[in-house]
Amino acid sequence: MSHTTECCRRSAQELKAYQKKEHSLLQDGFLLEWDSSDISKILAVVLGPADTVYAGGFFFFQIDLPATYPQAPPKVTFLTQCSQSTRLHPNLYTNGYVCLSILGSWHGESWRPAFTVEAVIRTIRMACLGMEQPLLCEPGSSPSQSDMDAYNAVVEYACLEAAIISPLTQPPPDFNKDCFLTPMREVAAGMKAQYMKRLERLKARWGARRVSCSYYGLNIHLDVERYRERLQDVCDSHTVIYICL
Repeated sequence: MSHTTECCRRSAQELKAYQKKEHSLLQDGFLLEWDSSDISKILAVVLGPADTVYAGGFFFFQIDLPATYPQAPPKVTFLTQCSQSTRLHPNLYTNGYVCLSILGSWHGESWRPAFTVEAVIRTIRMACLGMEQPLLCEPGSSPSQSDMDAYNAVVEYACLEAAIISPLTQPPPDFNKDCFLTPMREVAAGMKAQYMKRLERLKARWGARRVSCSYYGLNIHLDVERYRERLQDVCDSHTVIYICL
């Protein structure tokens, strides 16, 4: 797709503004990387916020700017997927679709040309990954506490593989190691204790058994021990630089 001068100019402005600041995955909660050969394509990694089932996970999003940007919103694709097709959030579909009002995919606050790619990623981090009870984001539903507990357990368990182990050992194609992988390994090293506590908490609460949720047909066998050694390995692959409080 050819892009307008306005789209390219605006993307270049956002890139310049982004590069003017120091960025930390731990402090900012995300990192962005513009495609060196196509300024309309941006890759984002978002760090799961503390006190959520996504805490300490690395979630990838592809941002594609349309020819009419910034008059029209960017297209955002959720790249982090589970081998068992577990829907990690009601607004983040297994086919990569991101349901968010500012992207024009849901009702609510609509897109405005003043918004930026950075604002979109911050919104996704806060409105989606920042939810303590993500199942409450399912429109028109009133999930029971047992469903919310089961959904949280399934998602937290699935994130061990999809959002921690896999991104550190098998990152997405065309992945900029210097921009993303090194900071991710530093964060993972600093969060080793939190990851291990998560394993113990899941094991104590659910044991090694099958957990079902009436939403999205989720039915997964939880066996946290299968991830213990692999989590230790990925956390030990880098010297600790950050301490996550």
